[in-house]
Amino acid sequence: MGLLASLLVLASQARRLYFFGDDWAFLLKRTVSWHDLMAPHNEHWSALPVLVFRAMFRLFGIDHYLAYGLLPVLLHVAACVLLFALMRRNGIGGWSALVGTAPLVFLQGNLAENPLWDFQIGFLGSAVLGLVGLLLVHDPGRRSLVLSWAASVLGLMCSGMSLPMVGWLTGYALLRHGPRRACAVAIVPAVVYVAWFLAYGRGANAAGPSATGPAFLGFVSSGLANFWQQALPIASAGGPFLLLLACYAVLGPLTTDRRALAVSGVVAVIAMYALIGFSRAGYGVDFALASRYSYFAALFTLPAFAVVVEHAGRLMHERPGHRAVATAALLALTVAIGITQTLSYGASREKLTDGLEQRLAATERLIDDGGTFLSQSVSPTYNPDITLDGLRRDDVRSALPASAVTRREVMEASVVVQTAASPSRFDLPTADVTLRRVVGDPPSAGCADLVAEDDAWFLIPASREGGQIAVVTSASGLSAALVAAEVRPAQTTLPTTPGVATWIASTARVAGLKVQVPAGPFQLCTSV
Repeated sequence: MGLLASLLVLASQARRLYFFGDDWAFLLKRTVSWHDLMAPHNEHWSALPVLVFRAMFRLFGIDHYLAYGLLPVLLHVAACVLLFALMRRNGIGGWSALVGTAPLVFLQGNLAENPLWDFQIGFLGSAVLGLVGLLLVHDPGRRSLVLSWAASVLGLMCSGMSLPMVGWLTGYALLRHGPRRACAVAIVPAVVYVAWFLAYGRGANAAGPSATGPAFLGFVSSGLANFWQQALPIASAGGPFLLLLACYAVLGPLTTDRRALAVSGVVAVIAMYALIGFSRAGYGVDFALASRYSYFAALFTLPAFAVVVEHAGRLMHERPGHRAVATAALLALTVAIGITQTLSYGASREKLTDGLEQRLAATERLIDDGGTFLSQSVSPTYNPDITLDGLRRDDVRSALPASAVTRREVMEASVVVQTAASPSRFDLPTADVTLRRVVGDPPSAGCADLVAEDDAWFLIPASREGGQIAVVTSASGLSAALVAAEVRPAQTTLPTTPGVATWIASTARVAGLKVQVPAGPFQLCTSV
């Protein structure tokens, strides 16, 4: 019931979302060619997610996000089932395994990024296949070994997060079966990954700025503490609680299976944050707190949590009523915190793509109108892979939803792709600008020295040919907007360098470009 409730909550959130960020790299840029299947996305081998995205694109186009959005939800459900099965396979009692899996089921600890972002089928695929490998390695037989190799290699083809998963698998095999079995488990995925990395992966340019030793250690320690810090309603409890779990996993009175699973998971989470830190610590501690990594921290450390829960239950065996109340309270807390955090994440994620579907439809309208464009990027802040060239492709145009757009939505699209600022002149005619609250006249040739009063602005009118004018001002950026009668302005900010001429251009046909100028002296120029 709990798993079904979680699935319904996630599905209700997914239906409100839209394609975001890295989605567009797979939707608009990748094909099923050998090169595109082998090429890394950042540093990740992403062959299987690319295949899935291309199949979904063929079946559903870009008109049915929920079809994509349900994929990570279903993978999350699979991960929860497999984690529970893994705990039970290693001797953890049913109620303890249930309590131990519940934080993952309800995403307690701000874990919603992976299940609520379709692109994260890569990370979740690595998680699911890694858990399958762990279940297989429990059996010492040859057939299980070969199947674990297949699971690990397929996981590596999903994302680089399979590296710590293979590390968990290897550590588990070492503690349960010995070094010979551990080497056998690791050798095939290691050879495959090294071969891929040498042939394709080392060209990936994903490493961040270099970090000092203390910065690296701070990154790793912050990441390690983050999941439990977010999961527990107690300030600064994350690090000490993880240390408690690690100590009990190593020193507690556990069977071989339980200890192997718990200890290897704790070691794997340390290795994961160290691995991430080598390429990401230079970005700062905040990167270590990303929800997509916390999800794996939960996977790795929840078995240790489950054995602690089991030990606490044994201490209360003479008071079954107290044990039942404690279990119910713990589960209720998990559900309440997890669902609250998931709804909060869903709301914040929805804001990031608010209006994007209409923006694409409006940009299509601009393309159909044959206008001149000054920028290739349709949504540069969060979706840089959406380009005009990508939207011009016949297969993409046929896959986009057929949506009616308002004039305001066309203006919102136009202000992104048909206005620009540059230190170099554009290949456009000089604009016949209109001035308001400005002392002086616009230049007919050369430059004009002007003085702006409060709320001063100049206007580049709408035209089929477009227009430009150079401005020299003390500001490091100018507020601007496409304006038309009876339509709310479409705002933007144009970058300028104080004291240096910057060409301001607009090719918008739907509205004029109104540029605000700070009070004081400035220049407008027709040539520089």
